[in-house]
Amino acid sequence: MIRTDCLYYIGQKPCHFHKEYKVECNDQCTYYKKIGLRILIIKKAALGDVLRTTPILHSIKKKYGENTHITWLTDPSSYDLLKFNNLIDRVYKFDFKSVLILEIEKFDIMFNLDKDHEAIALASKIIAKNKYGFTMNKYGNLETFNRTGKYALELGISDTINMKNEKTYQEIICEFSELPYSNNFKYILNIPEKTKILDKLINRNKIPNDAKIIGLNTGAGQWALTRRWGKENFTELGIMLIKEKKYTILLFGAESEKEINEYIYSTIQNSLPENLKSCIIDTGINNSVLEFACLVSLTDVLFTANTLGLHFAIAFEIPSVSIYGPLNPNEIDLYGTGIKIIAKSPCLGCYRQSCNYHTFCLSTIRPEFVYEKIIELLENKKVN
Repeated sequence: MIRTDCLYYIGQKPCHFHKEYKVECNDQCTYYKKIGLRILIIKKAALGDVLRTTPILHSIKKKYGENTHITWLTDPSSYDLLKFNNLIDRVYKFDFKSVLILEIEKFDIMFNLDKDHEAIALASKIIAKNKYGFTMNKYGNLETFNRTGKYALELGISDTINMKNEKTYQEIICEFSELPYSNNFKYILNIPEKTKILDKLINRNKIPNDAKIIGLNTGAGQWALTRRWGKENFTELGIMLIKEKKYTILLFGAESEKEINEYIYSTIQNSLPENLKSCIIDTGINNSVLEFACLVSLTDVLFTANTLGLHFAIAFEIPSVSIYGPLNPNEIDLYGTGIKIIAKSPCLGCYRQSCNYHTFCLSTIRPEFVYEKIIELLENKKVN
């Protein structure tokens, strides 16, 4: 009898154990492992949010057992972050083909951690015995499947509650998913070809192998206006790090940071003597998601806002100095790997995408203070 209920059964092709040991898929197979509960996770975007959701996999295995079969539906842009995750059995891209399949399958448990209309509409249609997270009501509006999701829902509709929140993102999603939470449940990011990618990036960017490397991540994601620290600040910080410590700076950013990074690079270059000009390296704006992750892994300290770069640092346990103003710093768990610098502002955690206050909160964070924290982290390994 073909064991279609085996955790390793694929169907369209032989499983790993047949390929490796030539065992047949029948009652005699000693590698057979019966599928436990079938679980679906819907978490599509953004990239950093997907990565910081991966600790939930430890929580699921803790509560429901190692034999659970986990399917994760995500945005195509996030696929590479999950495709090598050893706790996920299937990663589907959110497209017509995947939705068609998932609407036919039956699950024991579904967790929908996304609030957009496509996700909550699909979540309401998925066949599952137990559902947790966000759904769509008859008015087409956002609701939660379960009462424990009330706080997560309130965070999204009340700036007042959000500004007062003291829970981390991981605590919040475990609470409304009714899963056990532990600070020991870490990010999961597997890159099998990391060494090969790193070799290519080191050669392409001419990164020295004996230098102390500081990453400056100017990216601000969708919060570009309020989460951005300012090109003059990055420039002043970079000059201090190179002139006073002779550290090598890796400049990170996406397409939206092209002009900013060009300004920072050229201004720092022009301020340095000839023997230090090679200490500033612009890594470019066209790196793939996994290339960016690998570049972050090269740094001794990463300085960044709360963006994808920070989550890569957390995943690789790279020390980080991160700044907070419009976003609540309590939501971010650095897992003991970094220092948070929190702006002095009466409207801290406002979650605004534009600032109407007379003093922009992040402007209260001065380059010399950031410099001190980077040195402190490097020399004393002080974290919070």
